Amino acid sequence: MNKYNYYKQNRGSCCGQTNCSCADSNGYWVGIYSYKAFLEANISPQMLNRYAVWVAHTGVSQTNFKYQYGIWQYSHTGRVDGIATNVDLNCGYLNYPQMMRFAGLNGFAKVGTGTPVQKPAPSKSVYTVVKNDSLWGIAQKQLGKGSRYSEIKALNSLISNTIHPGQTLLLPEK
Repeated sequence: MNKYNYYKQNRGSCCGQTNCSCADSNGYWVGIYSYKAFLEANISPQMLNRYAVWVAHTGVSQTNFKYQYGIWQYSHTGRVDGIATNVDLNCGYLNYPQMMRFAGLNGFAKVGTGTPVQKPAPSKSVYTVVKNDSLWGIAQKQLGKGSRYSEIKALNSLISNTIHPGQTLLLPEK
């Protein structure tokens, strides 16, 4: 590969890594936001696995982004009462302010103990929503009682009972 093609292929990761490392080392939560094709073609898997990811993938009923992400922008033509123009619509799957507080980042006093974690490690306490799931059904299957759905809702800071396929939910202890 010649130098021009190497630079063209890696410029997103090189520049991004420098900026992300600088912010990270100065006590800030770092996130990467872009559209799906750009992230997959220009940002290294190491960066996509290290930092929080907000992927824009509009015009689809479910993103097929191949890396873990905490926010999915599913539309850029949404409408909100009181706003005359289109707005972005997003699904947030992680409680970033809570995670920042726990880790003592972005000016928050550290409240967690142990090693700060940016993303929950996949384990049996994380559930990925599939088509036709409901909070009640997940609570029934995973926790043994459908009535425990409110614990899942609270743990994930959900403001409604709406969930989407591909969304990851933290589950309370059984």
